[in-house]
Amino acid sequence: MTLNEMITDVRFRLDEIGASDEFWTDEAITLWLNEANIRIAKELEDIEHTFIQDGEAGQSGYPLPSDYLRLQQAVYDGLFLKPISQMELRQYASAGNPISSQTGTPERYYIRANTIWLFPAPVVDLTNGLELWYYGRPLIVSETAECEHDASLHYLLPIYACYLGFQKDLDVQESQTCKRDFEAGILKERENLAAPDGLELEQIYDPGD
Repeated sequence: MTLNEMITDVRFRLDEIGASDEFWTDEAITLWLNEANIRIAKELEDIEHTFIQDGEAGQSGYPLPSDYLRLQQAVYDGLFLKPISQMELRQYASAGNPISSQTGTPERYYIRANTIWLFPAPVVDLTNGLELWYYGRPLIVSETAECEHDASLHYLLPIYACYLGFQKDLDVQESQTCKRDFEAGILKERENLAAPDGLELEQIYDPGD
């Protein structure tokens, strides 16, 4: 669905079907749609990306991609890194040898302040040494950029936008109805994403056809 199609859908659901009925601006509805856009990405983690960066000797911290939402896996020089908390990291500290100054082959990582920190820091430079697999933030939906989610998920954006619209209209009943519809849709799509390939087809296939 394009942005204009989504706005039209929202106006229909809000019972704003004519120009004289319009109360909310296109800009306001677009903001709601993009709030839904982000919410879907967080709920379903359906947008996956990879990010590759050079490893630098003595550098432990590397900025995360600007569209980063949650890390799926980190790999350094072909080795899968293990997540570690800052509390657990303290056990590696020693007098006169700060954690940040320890170098070697990276084995662990922790995330803080939009940065992934490797421990120990690489001891040598390595081209394309760090590879991140992560769930990403979708592009903002606009007149020139369509929704990045799979087309099967586009119907959820107007529903969530109407939840916000009815909320601002102080229509609690309609707002809660949209919220329940959105949550039910998210649950259904989460089950679809988790289902083995072909499961839905097997459920509706009739051998007698």
